[in-house]
Amino acid sequence: MRVLPTLKLILAAALIAALAVATDTSAQTRFHGTGAYGARGSAAGGGYTNWSGGSTAHQGRHWANGANGGSFSGHNSYNANPNGSAQASFSNSGHTASGGNFSGNGAYSRDANGTWSGNSQSSGSGQHGSYATSTSTSNGVTTHTATATNADGQTYSHSGSYTQGQGYSPSSSGPNGN
Repeated sequence: MRVLPTLKLILAAALIAALAVATDTSAQTRFHGTGAYGARGSAAGGGYTNWSGGSTAHQGRHWANGANGGSFSGHNSYNANPNGSAQASFSNSGHTASGGNFSGNGAYSRDANGTWSGNSQSSGSGQHGSYATSTSTSNGVTTHTATATNADGQTYSHSGSYTQGQGYSPSSSGPNGN
């Protein structure tokens, strides 16, 4: 008989309704998640977002595994405050089936006046070479550097600086002289 499962569902709905009435309705949390599995691998992700007192907070996590041995995982977070300030961060990493590796992470914040600061990095390596990047921003100036080395050992570099209201100033070097 289906009476017991139906009764459980009705009781659960009544309990949720009672909790909604008994709690502060200005705070809300939303949970989310999804996943898949198949012949080529599996993946999943999930997290939550909370709204309370004019603030928003989010946390998320995700991963994937390939049937050939590659994988990826990461997480992210975000907070926004009623005064206009905010903070965000992320981190991810993984490897390929052929032995390559990659990773990235960073954290940025905005103060109540709208000024941004923070930094991020990424890197990777494999049978065809490696790379590394770095970006930072503070007081209206953002700097970026990147270096890549191919399987023959040739290194290419790029750096630059962006100043708000003044534009971007690049500098590059490599085996061909530019």
